[in-house]
Amino acid sequence: MKVFLHFVFWIVIISLRFFSLVERGGFGKVFVVVAVFYIQYITIFYATIFVQHYFLKSGFLQKVKYFIALLTVLLVGVLCLKFTVISLMKIGIMKLPVYVPSLVFFRVVFFMLFALLFDYVNEKSKAKEAEKNAKIEKQETELMFLKNQMNPHFFFNTLNNLYGLVYRKDDNAPEVLLMLSESMRYIIYKTQNEWVPLKGEIEFMKNYFELEKLRLKNSNNTKFILNNESEYSHMEIAPLLLLPMLENCFKHSDIDSNKDSFINIHLMVDNGVLYAEFINTFDKQRKVSKPGIGLDNLRKRLAIQCKDNYNVKTVVEGNIYKVVIEIRLKIV
Repeated sequence: MKVFLHFVFWIVIISLRFFSLVERGGFGKVFVVVAVFYIQYITIFYATIFVQHYFLKSGFLQKVKYFIALLTVLLVGVLCLKFTVISLMKIGIMKLPVYVPSLVFFRVVFFMLFALLFDYVNEKSKAKEAEKNAKIEKQETELMFLKNQMNPHFFFNTLNNLYGLVYRKDDNAPEVLLMLSESMRYIIYKTQNEWVPLKGEIEFMKNYFELEKLRLKNSNNTKFILNNESEYSHMEIAPLLLLPMLENCFKHSDIDSNKDSFINIHLMVDNGVLYAEFINTFDKQRKVSKPGIGLDNLRKRLAIQCKDNYNVKTVVEGNIYKVVIEIRLKIV
């Protein structure tokens, strides 16, 4: 593709030059003159680029070789053009009132500088593209890492809950196993994509919510509220994006030790924006020995996948902790 673009570029340049001179002389003479000169110009151009790539390396000796090679291209170019001009004048194809050596010199210098400028711009463009690709690759790697952080965390919590139910021979154990199976199927087959249907993601979150409720004493103090469900169609969201906030509500809540505690999840979509509130009470006397990955994970993923189309706010009022999130969804 690059060779083709170079070919087209030179065809255009040569054609423009040819048609600008064809009125001054015969078609054949102008064709010969343009062809002979531009074969040499093109040779000088690519010879300069070759010198730039082959000789311009670190080290004093290499730099000396580089300048010697450039001078060689300049000298050979000037001599070849000088011979060409003189030869064409002798056979009458080209006429100049006075032969001007400086004209030949400046033509060679022009095409050498043009080659150096072209190569500089080309290398800058390549570097910028490589940097962009590296950034995208880094973001994709980081996203995969963040997702992988959550998946084991989710399964670890759920298997712990399931173990407790089985140990107590709780009748809810089969239901938990079924919901866990559905959740595993969702994570394995759906979350590898960059975006997933919002309905599927919310269904997964509701399953997780119900799984967590099964192990609580005060399960009646939990609510998962959905508003404007008709707006959820044709919307997509990054997979497992809100799961850390849901996990944190149960992880840091005092719902099993305080009869007045609660967990409320509220989701609503309006004009393509998802509004989510995760609210839980907590024990102010309990010290958290190690901060969770949840909120930090969420902020990193939002910064990568949603750019500036999101807002996250945390509010602490007494023993109530609230995370409020606004995300611009992808419309399909």
